[in-house]
Amino acid sequence: MQVIAGTVYKGDYEPIEGYVAFDNGVIMEVGVGEPPKKPTMVGTVVPSFINVHTHLGDASLKVNPDRYSLDELVGPGGIKEKGLENLGFNQLVKGMERALNQACREGTTHHLDFREGGVRGIKALRKAGKNTKINSLIYGRPTKIDRKNIEKVVKKADGVGLSSVCDYSEAELRTFLKTLLGFKIPIGIHAGESKTNQTQSLDRFGRSEVVRSLDFDPNHLVHLTNPVHDDLQKVGESNTPVVVCPRSNKITKSGKPPIKQLLKQNILVGLGTDNAMLCSPSLLDEARHLYREYKLDPETIMKIATINGGKIIGVDNRIIQGNRTNIMVVEEVNMGIKALLKGRASIATVISGLDVIENV
Repeated sequence: MQVIAGTVYKGDYEPIEGYVAFDNGVIMEVGVGEPPKKPTMVGTVVPSFINVHTHLGDASLKVNPDRYSLDELVGPGGIKEKGLENLGFNQLVKGMERALNQACREGTTHHLDFREGGVRGIKALRKAGKNTKINSLIYGRPTKIDRKNIEKVVKKADGVGLSSVCDYSEAELRTFLKTLLGFKIPIGIHAGESKTNQTQSLDRFGRSEVVRSLDFDPNHLVHLTNPVHDDLQKVGESNTPVVVCPRSNKITKSGKPPIKQLLKQNILVGLGTDNAMLCSPSLLDEARHLYREYKLDPETIMKIATINGGKIIGVDNRIIQGNRTNIMVVEEVNMGIKALLKGRASIATVISGLDVIENV
């Protein structure tokens, strides 16, 4: 049995001065005070990062985002879509592998990827994941919107990740709904990222893109940088979590996610890094960005980046007895989470089950 001592953020992020004892990848004890044996590590012990929104397929693409609009970058037929079509399979795998390894070194043990490219894209990420110590949850997306292609993706993926409902015709949306009814599979949807989509949806249907997305009973929505009318109220009433990606939104000039308002509506908020061609896959970088540019306290930011993400994907990474050991240790006991978010401290060790990643 191994023991880590110091400031431990146990349960729902309650700080204690104590220790975590674990064996064979499982937390055996979380206690206050002196540890039962000499600790192997001393520092600030927190749950691992869970990145709830990635697009790792474009990690090998090079693009200057200042030259393009949001639609030109990531919309249908845009820079990303064309770039992915031209990537060879091995090139796709290697790019994702590099991104996964970087994310893992910086504290991420799990991520949820919106995987474009149909079954090919899913297979590429599965292969990339074999050479890393990170756990991938794959939300696939069919290349053609018909029952056959949707079913192929659903059978290979862990969920379905849709771009905006505005990217599909009414007939295609009906096909999605009818096909997915036969499968108990989670759905994630981009919503409220584009002002144009929100306006067009209201003009054409009398309902916002966000509200229309709720028709799918999604596991979560992504972005919500441009909510209108009663969007946030409707999302809150539906108990639908929201994943925010503030660095990507800043780069694409698509607005700022209204995190404080989301929290006031008691909406479960998670954090993602979005497109790897625009942002590093490091959730530590994302959390530091939140600390610099949003007036949120360190504990709230870290909860959003860790245990909230776990709740969205169904992984309990809280530091409690009986849970799998998904933790990270910040160097030195007196260098806590505030120092980490300020960039004055780093992550010394990441532990995911039996895997231990030493950074210093």
